[in-house]
Amino acid sequence: AMAIWQGALLMFIRAASGSVGKNMQRYAKRPGRHLPMQNFAGVVLKTLCGPLDTLAYSLGPQTTLAPLSMSLGLLLDFFAAPVVHGDSVPIPNIIAAVTVVAGTAVCLMYGAPDASVPLPPPTSAALAIYAVVASAACAAPISMILARRRHPGRFDALLHAALGALLGSMTLVAGKAIIADLRNPSAAFAAPFSSLAHVLATATVVPAHLYVLNRSFGRYSLVILSPASGALGLIANLTTGFLLYSESPKSVPRFLSGIGLLICGVLGLVAHQPSGRAAKASEAVARDLHDSYGHLHPRHLAA
Repeated sequence: AMAIWQGALLMFIRAASGSVGKNMQRYAKRPGRHLPMQNFAGVVLKTLCGPLDTLAYSLGPQTTLAPLSMSLGLLLDFFAAPVVHGDSVPIPNIIAAVTVVAGTAVCLMYGAPDASVPLPPPTSAALAIYAVVASAACAAPISMILARRRHPGRFDALLHAALGALLGSMTLVAGKAIIADLRNPSAAFAAPFSSLAHVLATATVVPAHLYVLNRSFGRYSLVILSPASGALGLIANLTTGFLLYSESPKSVPRFLSGIGLLICGVLGLVAHQPSGRAAKASEAVARDLHDSYGHLHPRHLAA
């Protein structure tokens, strides 16, 4: 149980780092502002989330910690939105946020326990299959983002959220593979090409993930983007936890009821359309950034 709470503490640190980074990026890229150093500082804080995720999920089961990570980041963004960016937060969104908290509590109570014996890492074949499936899944939102680059809006925000969630899950799996190699260097030396593949995968996916996050945070309200990316990332992390790492909840029906509460809360948050100056600002920044971000290219990362 101690490992789970250590992982939970890291999730708190990770959520704070990620939320501050996202809000710095969004603030730096609002219409009429040009704050490249603040945007870069936000990118650095977001970069820290990957190693913190990997370390936390190496201490405790990700099927238990993933709901906590999602809800913490969502709630921090939820409370920062009206204060920092002037986004509207109506009563239905507050009720939805409370539902998210309730779902998180249920998931923590009935999620996967600490394993008395450490579970073996996924085989190289399993990781290779995952890499192919996840890469194919990324192709769909990428193609739709490119096709809709002249039509920013809610659906485009959801596409960015989906792509960010997939890349975040891939970053986590690659990072955990590197941690497994460091814990068992003899096995890593026995299969050097697998170890090299883990490093190359991390070096490829992390910049892509940061680029997608940087691109989306400047365009859309975190009131919509954060719950959508959080929910989709949660689903991706739960799936890899079950399939790759053989993590089973203490009570599947109760754990699923907690996930249901989380999803209902997220849907309640996403269902609200920003109004007033927040909506106008989102539309304006999307138009302002269209020419710069009309296609995916890493050179725009620090723009």
